[in-house]
Amino acid sequence: MTTLAFARRVPAVAREGSGGPAWPEVAAFGIATLFGLALRLEITATGPAIRGLAILVALGAFVAAATRPSRMPLFLIAYLPYNHHFPVTPLPAFNLTNTLLLAAAAAWVSSRAKRRQRIAAGAMDAVVGVYVVFGFLGMVRAAEAWPLGFAIRDFKAWLHPVLFYLIVKGLLESRREAQTLLALILYGVFWVGLDVVLDGPDLAGKEFHDSRVGGILGQPNDMGAFMAYYGSAMLACFLRPPGRRAGRWVYLAGFALMVRAAFYTYSRGAYLSLAAAAATMLVVGNPLLLGVGGALAVVGGAGLLPESVSNRLTITGSTRTDESDGEIFESASPDELDPSLERRLMLWNGARGMIAANPLRGVGLGRFRWEIDGYVDQPLGPNEARDAHNAYLLTAAELGVPALLTMIVLLLASSGHALRIYFTRRTRIDRSVALALLGTVTAVCVSCMFGSRFSQDGVIGYYWVLLATLVVVGRLPRPDRKRPAGVQGRVAG
Repeated sequence: MTTLAFARRVPAVAREGSGGPAWPEVAAFGIATLFGLALRLEITATGPAIRGLAILVALGAFVAAATRPSRMPLFLIAYLPYNHHFPVTPLPAFNLTNTLLLAAAAAWVSSRAKRRQRIAAGAMDAVVGVYVVFGFLGMVRAAEAWPLGFAIRDFKAWLHPVLFYLIVKGLLESRREAQTLLALILYGVFWVGLDVVLDGPDLAGKEFHDSRVGGILGQPNDMGAFMAYYGSAMLACFLRPPGRRAGRWVYLAGFALMVRAAFYTYSRGAYLSLAAAAATMLVVGNPLLLGVGGALAVVGGAGLLPESVSNRLTITGSTRTDESDGEIFESASPDELDPSLERRLMLWNGARGMIAANPLRGVGLGRFRWEIDGYVDQPLGPNEARDAHNAYLLTAAELGVPALLTMIVLLLASSGHALRIYFTRRTRIDRSVALALLGTVTAVCVSCMFGSRFSQDGVIGYYWVLLATLVVVGRLPRPDRKRPAGVQGRVAG
């Protein structure tokens, strides 16, 4: 599967059943391609080429906001995976993410979509609203310990993924736009995964930690989580293609690429997340295929995996690094724990002590890394990471146990909504988005046990976009039901 073939096929899937793509759609796929090439060619992140591209993105977004507001989110989605790697500032004092948020606000003002569709609060919106309230209270709590400006900064960063949800929910109008949006997500994910896979062999033969590919996110565990979340969406579109069934093999090739990319990150959490998501989607979408895959796994066992990956999955002890035919793997000493695992257990115990001391309000948004030293058994070094390595513990520690319960309800509600749409709809795009969200949510639920990624917009952003897309699609009238003739074309998209 070549890059060119994938690039030609995905936009084609996006415009099936329409009169052809509008200019924002063409521009968004072009932007995703240019950022993907810039990443692969290692273009300087703050150089004139990227700055010029950022100015074009900002101009396109504002023009779309004024002329085709429902397409404006495509510009945000095309840039989203690159917002930390290419943090350019096309406007004074505004990086590109903030600039696109301004464009989204302009699109809300100029949108012809019914206002009640944008502001109507269903059950999902209510849960999201409660979650945001807890984040705001966490900011207030943090402001008690340090300057208000720092607390606002952390709250804004925490709020970004929720804003993506509100933007897509408020501007998306039709199934055709939902189909284009899904295709653009997968196209962008393809470029990110391709970069990881091409970098992987270059790092083979080095020390274990140097052999792990951090990719565009710069951190192997985060990169592995990204592959698990949206590789799941690739598999979903293979099982339930949003367009012609002949195109499903493109998505299967994309899923295989994501799996290989996840292997290069050597992230055990990513492996488990991807396996759980794939199993869940196969149970729902094709139990027979799950049986075949399970039989192959039993027969092949660990032989189906690269040796380095098998060793990474089984290791729990202290390690030494060896090389075998260019593959990096570790052997374990059963007498002591892997230092990274030992450190995580210590941080988790400290987080539980922090929660017990502040069960309702938490210590404040963004305060975990500053407070954890008072709750661990052994002192942490000045340069040692103070991340919670668990999104559930981090949420409870910073925002309180009620906020954690709200987060869990949000994830359960996302899964429930996806299952309801999948089993009650027959429209292809409805079922594709539903299954993609179900796989992504499953991967997120597992991954959050091993990392604090639920508020990292570059990692979790597409989850919120898929959730908003399904909320909008779920509120559109079903095409198979009788409607007035004038409504037919607009709703079906």
